[in-house]
Amino acid sequence: MKYLSTLILLLISNILIIAQNSKTIVLENPSLESIRRAGISNGMAPNGWLDCSMSNQTSVDLQPGYFEVNTPPKDGESYVGMIVRENDTYEAITQKMENEFQGLQAYRVTVHLAKSNNYNSLTPNSKEFQNFNKACVLRIYAGNEFCSKAQLLSISPPIDHEEWKSYEFLLIPKENYSHITFEAFYVVPTLVPYKGNLLMDDVSNIEPISKKEAKERLNNFSNVRVAAFEYPEGYF
Repeated sequence: MKYLSTLILLLISNILIIAQNSKTIVLENPSLESIRRAGISNGMAPNGWLDCSMSNQTSVDLQPGYFEVNTPPKDGESYVGMIVRENDTYEAITQKMENEFQGLQAYRVTVHLAKSNNYNSLTPNSKEFQNFNKACVLRIYAGNEFCSKAQLLSISPPIDHEEWKSYEFLLIPKENYSHITFEAFYVVPTLVPYKGNLLMDDVSNIEPISKKEAKERLNNFSNVRVAAFEYPEGYF
């Protein structure tokens, strides 16, 4: 009888662990809604998000309507515009998730991305407007504090199109993480930093998927595998 009780408790425990691992992660304000405004030096972000501005740099822009960016939102009334600069600085936003990433649980997330051919902003060392119009990539990170880059989860292809396109990413955290960060970055390899922009809108729920589905659909995801990024060793 004692053995049976122990077995039942173990089964219940395993069921609870599986249930926890399979929770959908719903981000706060995934449509990136906020009052439209240009980035400021003390940092701002859409409601529910925090800005990850680098030292002495402005924050992300809440578009459209600034720096000659007129792309209509993919969803709602606003979206985020992020830039990369010639001085090796770039922009990102972050939030703490209601449900944590579970280590070695595969997830999928869809993000809508675009580039504006016009993004005329002031450069850090000049009072003249210049066009930040080169292509960037989106990097997604996980960590246990705001703006943490404990693990690089995915890298998008270069975003060189003006129209919104949907990108689905496979995320496989190596361990449990509580925070997620979306960052604009340079297309690598590059000899020198450059002026570019990335528009982001309409982030989906982060859905857990089975290892079997992750393996079967591996080549359908938008992740770009480069030297800076690999899936957890031995996962596949």
